[in-house]
Amino acid sequence: MRLWVLALLTILEHYTAAKFSKSSWGLENEALIVRCPRQGKSRYPVDWYDSKTNKSITTQKRNRVFASGERLKFLPAKVKDSGIYTCIIRSSPTTNKTGYVNVTIYKKQPDCRIPDHLIYSTTYGSEKNSKIYCPTIDFYNWTAPVEWFKNCKVLQGPRFHIHRTFLLIDNATSKDTGDYTCRFMHNENGINYSVTATRSFVVQNKESLSWFPVILAPPQNETKEVEIGKPANILCSACFGKGSQMMSGVRWLVNRTTAQNFGEARIQEEREPNQSFSNEMTCQSTILRINDVREEDLSLRYDCLAQNLHGKIRHTIRLKWKSPIDKQSTYYILAGFSVLLMLINVMVIILKVFWIEVILLWRDIARPYKTKNDGKIYDAYVIYPRNYKNSPERASAVEYFVHQILPDVLENKCGYNLCIYGRDLLPGEDAATAVETNIRKSRRHIFILTPEITHSREFAYEQEIALHSALIQNDAKRKHWRQNPKYASYRTTLDTFGAYVYKNLRNLYFTF
Repeated sequence: MRLWVLALLTILEHYTAAKFSKSSWGLENEALIVRCPRQGKSRYPVDWYDSKTNKSITTQKRNRVFASGERLKFLPAKVKDSGIYTCIIRSSPTTNKTGYVNVTIYKKQPDCRIPDHLIYSTTYGSEKNSKIYCPTIDFYNWTAPVEWFKNCKVLQGPRFHIHRTFLLIDNATSKDTGDYTCRFMHNENGINYSVTATRSFVVQNKESLSWFPVILAPPQNETKEVEIGKPANILCSACFGKGSQMMSGVRWLVNRTTAQNFGEARIQEEREPNQSFSNEMTCQSTILRINDVREEDLSLRYDCLAQNLHGKIRHTIRLKWKSPIDKQSTYYILAGFSVLLMLINVMVIILKVFWIEVILLWRDIARPYKTKNDGKIYDAYVIYPRNYKNSPERASAVEYFVHQILPDVLENKCGYNLCIYGRDLLPGEDAATAVETNIRKSRRHIFILTPEITHSREFAYEQEIALHSALIQNDAKRKHWRQNPKYASYRTTLDTFGAYVYKNLRNLYFTF
């Protein structure tokens, strides 16, 4: 089993060491203690391996290099100890967490110059808030006092106050900017080992103002939709005040554990540089990156934690599965809309070409169920000239048109009820009274216009009554039909004139 683990470490070393490793450095002949980046507290057993030799590191304290839980100790460190060390956390019988530490040991410089690669992160201060913490001192079993140096000179004077792990400077000015080194003694099995660490300090002239952290993102109890198998990025951003901020930071907790120690290579935390807005607010941000969202990630709790000297605050966020858009369903929807659009176009074309037939069919269907209670008996009264003394042939053509063609087309085919003089008037009754009565009982009036209307007294009388009913009493409509000369000279057949009437039925329809 151990050989299999060592072989696996050799294969994955170059691929994962840079991504999941932590760098540590020290000076030759000084004590160096590094901690497994995958473990916050020693809750589970940890095995350490030297990646150069693929050998397990002993836990025997009599050795110069030995493992002590989540910590690896070099007492003292040698230049040959430089390399990558692997720690495996046995969190459960089936689950292991792996971390990597890149250790570099440097020779001591003969002069007082400190190389940049030996200097820890820069800290900032102001006139009334200048505090410098000794790096990595919490890893060691150190004993007081802690000595402080600036540019290799011992700090002395009433302005400098040493408080256990940090140095406090009163009334700091720009002259106090520089590299500060802390030196202390680590005790192991009764033997003291020297440890030094250096970090840069910069005094900012602008007055800083700090207050309780305010989280900008994410909102409290937010639910973020993610897609299974896709990457997800969640921003944690908070502001802490104005100017330089001491002991402030933001980070992500996954199930109340730091993302670094959670043990999932897919879930990583990436810190962004400090941001200063136009209102001089100092804010910090960190992004939680989940490379491949899985279903079990939806049940985890994600906390955006912001803290400084005033306290800490957290916002909780949950992940929710976002149903991916089914491409096949999208194709079906688009195809359905396309077919529907084509059907609409076809129906519009059919109605455009056969709309008269459709309207007549609809009237045949709807007419039996629709009655008009307007007191009218006829749909239309036909007014036509009946006095053709000069042209008997024209009279015969008009009579044939009125008594044969119009009834066949409008009554038999279209279902209208016409009132025609000479057909619907009873023999022997008063013609003037009957004409007036029938005109008033008709909803519409059809005027047959021919050149002979100026010689027809009956036409003039009926026209006056019809116009009076339509214009004055407003209880009827009128329709003028100009007879085509081509049909006036001879008796056309019903089929021929039927086509002619159908051609003009578009205008006639709106009057009925």
